[in-house]
Amino acid sequence: MKVQKLIVVMGYPGSGKTTVAEILRQKGLIAFEFFDYFKNTLAMQDMSRQEILKAVKDYVQRKGREAVISGIILWIEGKIPRKYDRPVFLIGARHSADVKILKSLRTVAFCILVRSSKKKRVYRIIERNRAIDKGVINEIKNKNDIAGDKELTTCIKEHTDYIIENYGKVKDLKKKVDLLLNELGVYYES
Repeated sequence: MKVQKLIVVMGYPGSGKTTVAEILRQKGLIAFEFFDYFKNTLAMQDMSRQEILKAVKDYVQRKGREAVISGIILWIEGKIPRKYDRPVFLIGARHSADVKILKSLRTVAFCILVRSSKKKRVYRIIERNRAIDKGVINEIKNKNDIAGDKELTTCIKEHTDYIIENYGKVKDLKKKVDLLLNELGVYYES
């Protein structure tokens, strides 16, 4: 197994997970978006959010969560350069069962939660103006989004090893990622 240490980054929609992934990549670290596996596997480029969510749900039901997580790990391993010896980051685990399965793996060393206020999350979702996010804003406003998932909230509380508070400034988020990496003892490009 190539992945010696996998660090999972969790967070609700609009919390800043993708920005954290970009910061990690700028530092020469490898960060995969959880959803990229599904985009790659299911060829979902021109689908609406509802179609994507349905396709992912159908795929997970057909394959089973453990098989999907195994598929994601194998997919990641196939993309890691041979001599890469630093942690690999998996961004965007959002289902409680996925988090529990990932955390039970020997390769998962750490779970990070990127947290942001509901107001900031809605603002970021509106700002990024992605087709997939069209229904998310109403879901957040109506408290039906993933933050209202009590099982996931409990799971996050149980499995979070580190919290990055995102107040909306990339400069501050970069400092917080540096603090995390220093605490983990991870070499990175400054």
